[in-house]
Amino acid sequence: MTAQAQREDGAQSSAPGLDARGSSREQGKARRRARQYQRVAVRCGCWLEHQDATVFGTTVDIGRGGLFLRTALPMAPGVEVKVTLKLPGLEPVIAQGQVVRRVSPQAGDRPGLGVRFDQVHVGDESLRDFLGLTLLKDPDSDDAHSNDAG
Repeated sequence: MTAQAQREDGAQSSAPGLDARGSSREQGKARRRARQYQRVAVRCGCWLEHQDATVFGTTVDIGRGGLFLRTALPMAPGVEVKVTLKLPGLEPVIAQGQVVRRVSPQAGDRPGLGVRFDQVHVGDESLRDFLGLTLLKDPDSDDAHSNDAG
């Protein structure tokens, strides 16, 4: 991390580990709202459609409330998106959602987008079945790879 890093919202931090207000990033992570749904680390193809762009990427993790999509293409938090998620062996999940987190390539982490599902239109049962079966196979699954969505 450089001494003068730029955050996603354009603010500059002046020291490693500190944001523009001088708070540690670890404190910021601790203040995040607790995740409502358990996440499963799984790679699936996923499209996010917005009026200005369509983004394709591979999921990092998925839960009933959202997903994290690995992509370097930017989409700002707050953007409403149509999510099309291809689950292996099941019907696609189609949902309305909102980008709630963006990790830029400059942040040092792998870039991607956290998306919260607002309404699942198609494939809700497929999503529940997939997550249930995956959690049964991997009972030690946790939020270690998860981000802010859902």
